[in-house]
Amino acid sequence: MPLTSDPPVEQAAPQRAAPQRAAPGRAGPPPADDPQALKAVPVRHPWRWARVVPLLRVATAWYILLATVLSVLQHYVERHFSEGATR
Repeated sequence: MPLTSDPPVEQAAPQRAAPQRAAPGRAGPPPADDPQALKAVPVRHPWRWARVVPLLRVATAWYILLATVLSVLQHYVERHFSEGATR
């Protein structure tokens, strides 16, 4: 039971000003207090890197393979041409 005889006063929610929109034909960022602001931001697709990473792995594997083969080949070429050299 209330201590006073006055009826309870309902407090109104603070009124927010309507967000201002950019003039027609002008693009701009949405206002900071606009609840739809996050929905207006373009989403960068997370699967974009999912296509790049496997290609980097394949390129790395090819690089290691070719570098190893060419290194072994260089070893034999240098050994062949160094037979007549004096040390």
